[in-house]
Amino acid sequence: MKAYIKRSEFNTTISERLLMSSDRNLKNFLSNIKNDPTNLSVAGVYDYALEAMLGKIALNPDEHESILYYLDTALNSLIAHYQIKASFGKPQYIFFKDGKDEIYQMNWNGGLYNQFDTPVYWITGIYLALIRRNQKAIEDLVAIPLEAILNYERYQGAEYFQYDMFEMAQFWHSFLRNQPKKNYLEILKKVESAVKSADRKKVLNYTFKVYLLEKEVEMLLQLLGEIPLESFNDNMYEATSRFKEIRGNTFSEDPSNDPPQSQYEKNFVALGLTAIASLAYDKDIKLDFSSDYLPQWLVEGAFNIKTELAKPALIQTVIPELLKLLTPSSPYKLPPEITKVFVSEDINNKGQNITATLFSYYLNGNQKLFYKVDNIKLILTDIHKSDKLYTFENIEPFMIILNQKAQHFPKNMKIVIKQENVKKIG
Repeated sequence: MKAYIKRSEFNTTISERLLMSSDRNLKNFLSNIKNDPTNLSVAGVYDYALEAMLGKIALNPDEHESILYYLDTALNSLIAHYQIKASFGKPQYIFFKDGKDEIYQMNWNGGLYNQFDTPVYWITGIYLALIRRNQKAIEDLVAIPLEAILNYERYQGAEYFQYDMFEMAQFWHSFLRNQPKKNYLEILKKVESAVKSADRKKVLNYTFKVYLLEKEVEMLLQLLGEIPLESFNDNMYEATSRFKEIRGNTFSEDPSNDPPQSQYEKNFVALGLTAIASLAYDKDIKLDFSSDYLPQWLVEGAFNIKTELAKPALIQTVIPELLKLLTPSSPYKLPPEITKVFVSEDINNKGQNITATLFSYYLNGNQKLFYKVDNIKLILTDIHKSDKLYTFENIEPFMIILNQKAQHFPKNMKIVIKQENVKKIG
């Protein structure tokens, strides 16, 4: 029987104040982001949402709804950051959720190097998405080109161990894009070799960079079938113990300046290990021990809210599809898809007439020019309850002009859209 790995002691009074501050700052950033729609604003949302999530887990571990709100906000902001960055200076429209969906035009502050640009942040997004079992978020993150993720100065020299950032980002990018197994295995084995050959005396921050990564890589190789699974729980227990040893120090070399490691929110939960434990749990590999650093309800995906996220995806008989005319012979240039529908009334029955705001985009080469159009008359023609989809048809034709390009919305255009993308506002 393995011993319980308890979180290291921390000053709850300080943490409660920091949680209140993080929540207040998060609300300020969300309310002001429309006036300052840049990647720096999104970075602020991420920082405070993640701090609030981790603080809430440590202080109020049973408040699952609040924890998931902070988690989802941090995850959405990371996705927004990298979508903006990958646009290479082109304006992007990003959906942000704060009580209701809003749409903002974000711009990338090009040429800026700061800590938010390291690949570690993209990897953190992957961890959050895996823990949340959010396949759409995973797809959004791996859709970001690698050059946007890895666009950070890599230090040269044996003393700078950066495989935890660059190669591990490449591994997750390849693995979650379902590329050939040999591709991501080659990357992971490269990291494994670097870990084994790293010189403890020469590598800067060896304990932070290598000591924990060694066990993470070994467990991933086990889950990929390259190493027998028998020792998986032993490896996870050792990795969690190492995390506490590294991140849970209750002392500070200079108490007058720096708080102890155990006081930092990022050290309240082992996000990477929780993500790996979640992958294992979904493969029916359950942990044989417990730890404050691995919240069990997150490992098991027991969210209570949107619990279907934790279940394997079912094969749908009806899926969202590209727009099409019921009378197919037409010269019209149709919108590629309707991404969101906002309505001001409840959706109840087939045949219901609805006034809506539609969100779509015009494709100009590879560039998406986003727009919305208000006061559109739709009729609800079908409700697919098991697949959680709506089918609408456009009652009246209209046209959008963008850069002297026409986007046609003819009568009887069929729109099949996920129910989660149809929002009641007002």
